[in-house]
Amino acid sequence: MLRRHVVRNARISVLTVLGLAPVLSLQNARAMNIPGRFSAPSAARWLGQDGFGRGMCRPG
Repeated sequence: MLRRHVVRNARISVLTVLGLAPVLSLQNARAMNIPGRFSAPSAARWLGQDGFGRGMCRPG
């Protein structure tokens, strides 16, 4: 019985995250910052930037 509740809650959680992903994504995934390529992590870019200047993670 407990296993069913765990699976159900996991499904609900995944569907909720998938449903809210477009709302939570505040950054344009294709926007590039060429001068900022390979920059270190900062308050604006938590995981730094890749070779195209795209932020790996941005706080909301």
